[in-house]
Amino acid sequence: MKSIYLGLATLGTLLPLTQFYGFLTEYGLDFDPFFEQLFVNHVSSFFAWDVLISALIVLVLI
Repeated sequence: MKSIYLGLATLGTLLPLTQFYGFLTEYGLDFDPFFEQLFVNHVSSFFAWDVLISALIVLVLI
């Protein structure tokens, strides 16, 4: 089970970072386009709010 969790944690880290790296190479550290693209439609807004609220909950829990 440890191997499965490690593999999933690795995928969960690397796959989103590859997309963020593409954004950074195109826009640099300008986060205005980041938030514009993050909330561009209802589906992306759903995932954005889900991740932001989950991150807030984890920070409060810590």
